[in-house]
Amino acid sequence: MGRKPIYPKSIEALEKMHTGSLLSRLKQLQMCEASLAASDKEFATEGLIEFKDTEAWANAYGEVKKVLSYREHIPRSRKKSGD
Repeated sequence: MGRKPIYPKSIEALEKMHTGSLLSRLKQLQMCEASLAASDKEFATEGLIEFKDTEAWANAYGEVKKVLSYREHIPRSRKKSGD
C-alpha cells in the first residue's frame, strides 16, 4: 500500500508528541480508507488502524483532536508581497 502503518497510541503518548507529529498523525488517519468492503484488501491487519468505519479509528481520531485542542494555535505569518 505504501502508507506508513498507524498503530494505536495512548493519550499519554500523544501528549508527549510534538504538535507537528500530531498533525501528521491526524493527516494519516484522514487518509485511511472508508471501510474494508470499499478497499481492495481481503482482510484487516490485526493491531493496525486502517479503516474509518472501525472503533479503533474513531478513538484514535478523537484522541488526536482532543490533544491538539489543548495546544496553542499560532497563525502562520503572511508573507508580504511586493517588498
